[in-house]
Amino acid sequence: MKLGIAAALAILFAWFMPVSSSAQTPKPTEKDVAAIRACAVKYKDDLDKVEQQCLFNLVATPCTNKPSHASNAATADCYRTETAIWDDLLNENYKKLLGTLDDQQTEKLRAMQRAWILIATRPAISTGTRSRARWPAR
Repeated sequence: MKLGIAAALAILFAWFMPVSSSAQTPKPTEKDVAAIRACAVKYKDDLDKVEQQCLFNLVATPCTNKPSHASNAATADCYRTETAIWDDLLNENYKKLLGTLDDQQTEKLRAMQRAWILIATRPAISTGTRSRARWPAR
């Protein structure tokens, strides 16, 4: 009986362990951050170009193409690293924007942010071979 409980606990422990072999997302290099920042600035007036030229093309994809990053965990770390860069840029811009708003606008922005977080953190739904976030119906 004790062995069965221990085995079940071991399975649960293994199941809930992080996917990555490292405990934390690898820290982006200054070069990676600068490359994404420069690309975003270059195409700041054309979001389609930002998506085509900057998103995953400068950090994550080159990282996943390295032979040492062939495992699923290493590939996930490549994308987590780039996501961390974009998240930092988003937070910087959010703070800059907050500094330009009056109290009423600030409250509206914070309400929009809370709503976005609720949507963005929902589990993805499966749609055949692709997954997408559950966005509310319009």
